[in-house]
Amino acid sequence: MSAVFDLAEWQRRGPDAFPPQWASAWGDDHFGPWADLQVAGEVQRLRWIEAGVLLMGDERRPQQLPTTIPTGFWLATARARRRCGRR
Repeated sequence: MSAVFDLAEWQRRGPDAFPPQWASAWGDDHFGPWADLQVAGEVQRLRWIEAGVLLMGDERRPQQLPTTIPTGFWLATARARRRCGRR
């Protein structure tokens, strides 16, 4: 894992436990922390979305809504393949 955040900033912005127990690979880059989840031979990349306030909506339009994310969470970067849910 490369160190993009210093320790104090990581403790403020990052997930509590990193890497997560379920991660098959992990790291951080200029977009922030990421972790790979492997299910049935398929790999799904997830990104950490940190808590905070952002403006939601098209930046080219005047109506953007302030939106609060109260707690950080992991978000998949792409749709899961259908095989991941099959047994």
